[in-house]
Amino acid sequence: MNCRAQRPKRALLAITALGLILAPSGAVALQCHVGTITFHPEGGIKSCEIEANHEFRTPLGATIVCGGGAILTQHPDGSIESCTLAKPYAAKTKVCAAGKRVALDPGGRILDCE
Repeated sequence: MNCRAQRPKRALLAITALGLILAPSGAVALQCHVGTITFHPEGGIKSCEIEANHEFRTPLGATIVCGGGAILTQHPDGSIESCTLAKPYAAKTKVCAAGKRVALDPGGRILDCE
């Protein structure tokens, strides 16, 4: 059974028997493991465990690849808050290596890399 709802600012949300599929317009769908999805009070996705590596664009225009099997968190505006990197990510003068957990501000700048 599929349920569809509009996600604020640029995404279609579908909950299926397999989990959550989040599809920003013009992007490949993101699939989350069942039972790992949490929501912000406003209704947007707060976090989920993604099933496979997934590529995102940050507000800085950079590409970030989050690793499958790890928790992805999002700011209320839908931008990436944190994830475990499948590939290195650089923002301005900071670089975070693959395999590290990166925390980003809503603008896509690195706050922490552990």
